[in-house]
Amino acid sequence: MGEPGRRFVDVGLHDSYSKPLGVPALCAERLETLPVLFVGVRCPLEVVWERRRSTWGQDRESADEDLRAAVEGWQETVHAHGPYDLEVDTSVDAPAHCADVIVARLQDGPPGVAFARLASLGPP
Repeated sequence: MGEPGRRFVDVGLHDSYSKPLGVPALCAERLETLPVLFVGVRCPLEVVWERRRSTWGQDRESADEDLRAAVEGWQETVHAHGPYDLEVDTSVDAPAHCADVIVARLQDGPPGVAFARLASLGPP
């Protein structure tokens, strides 16, 4: 994946701030001249909490209200912008398989179009 001239970014794209800033549309506008494959990495909330429990000992029932709100709010807001070019689910497939699916789509196409749709939405 480290091919010359190719760049990969892994971020949670959202607009959940104290006021909408139009971050998804701004990102899309800035990247409009580049080929972008917009990938949604899904994982059900129950699995997220199970992973947090096994990794950090954070259990939904004993977590404070702010932590619950942050974890559960992220799950909602990071996917609120609409459809992706490709989705993977880390509760169903291992990370290596998800990466293979993404690489195959990058190599075989079709090219991504979801970011262009975000750019057409414009800022709030």
